[in-house]
This record gives sequence, structure tokens and C-alpha cells, in this order.
Amino acid sequence: MLQVEPPVKTLQSPLRQHPTSPGRLRPAILLPVLLSLFAALACAETSTAQSRPVRVGVGLDGVVNVFDEQVSDKTLALGIRGRFSWGYNEQLSFVLGAGLAGFFLDGTNNADYLLNPQASVVIKLAESDRNPYIITGLGAYYATEDWQQNFALHFGYGWVYPMSNSAAYFEIDPALIIRAEDTSVIVPVRVGIILY
Repeated sequence: MLQVEPPVKTLQSPLRQHPTSPGRLRPAILLPVLLSLFAALACAETSTAQSRPVRVGVGLDGVVNVFDEQVSDKTLALGIRGRFSWGYNEQLSFVLGAGLAGFFLDGTNNADYLLNPQASVVIKLAESDRNPYIITGLGAYYATEDWQQNFALHFGYGWVYPMSNSAAYFEIDPALIIRAEDTSVIVPVRVGIILY
């Protein structure tokens, strides 16, 4: 006699939730997302406007540390900086840049270093010989004290001096460093050349 076996029931375990699912978007995740957004917007515009090519800038960084021993116990750092800029229109452009500065004025043996990537929007204020502008955006600061990322907001002011095939720029770009337990301020001062 043919016997029909009852169907075997499979036990499905419920999905486990990650015990450390974040309740908010952390700066370590937020910064790469915003950098990608800036790059996508800029590349989309430059692909349709060949008259506004990508411009490369190189320059010097001077960073004044305002009483923040988590960055360094020294006050002044000097370094180099590179940047790429895309013009959206005559008044607005996007900038991706990074700098490396060292607190080595007291010698290199105990020097601290500071890495600073940034994504910025530049807004030109007026047409003049100095071409003043506002620069603002997001960034991060990595100090050799612990190499942990410190999220930062920056808002600065600068000037561009056009030349024949390039332009010189000078800007002061204070940044508010935001940590889990406190905040602090550093003041970068930059000078450099933008190649057309």
C-alpha cells in the first residue's frame, strides 16, 4: 500500500538585526557620500559645458591650531595643498581638495602632521581686480596623535587675482572640528596658483 509522507516543515529563523545599527548617519559615512555628490554634480556640468574645464590648483597651507591639544600641542603647521575645481556657472563652482601640514617648526623628531580632505562650494561675490569669494563645505581632519577622523565644517573668505594663463588665490578658511565629546577651531591660511 502506497504511503504518503507528510511534508517536511522547514524552520525559518527570523532575521537578526545588527546589534550596532546606527541611529544616525556618522561623519565617517557622510563625508564620502558628500564628496561623491560634489564630484557627480561637477562632472555632469563639465560634460555639457566644455568651455568650463576642470582646473587644477596647487599651493601652500598654513594652519593655526587654536588651543586644541588633540590635534597637536603646537600652534603653527606648514604644508602643501592640491585642489580640483569645476565651474558650474559664472558665480558658483565646486572644489575638491586635500592638504598635508606638519607642526615641525620645533624640529621633525616630535612633529605632528595633519591631513585635511575637503569638499567645498565657492561662491563669487563680485567682479573686480581681486574677485572676492566665499568658500564653504565639509571636510575631515586626521591628526597623527591617533589618526582618527574628525568631522569638520568650514566657512572662509578668499580672493583670486587673474593672470595670463593662471590665477593666484589667497584664502582664510576657519574650520569647526566636531568630535563626539567636544569641538574645536583651527584656522587654515592658504595661498596658491590655479592653472587654466
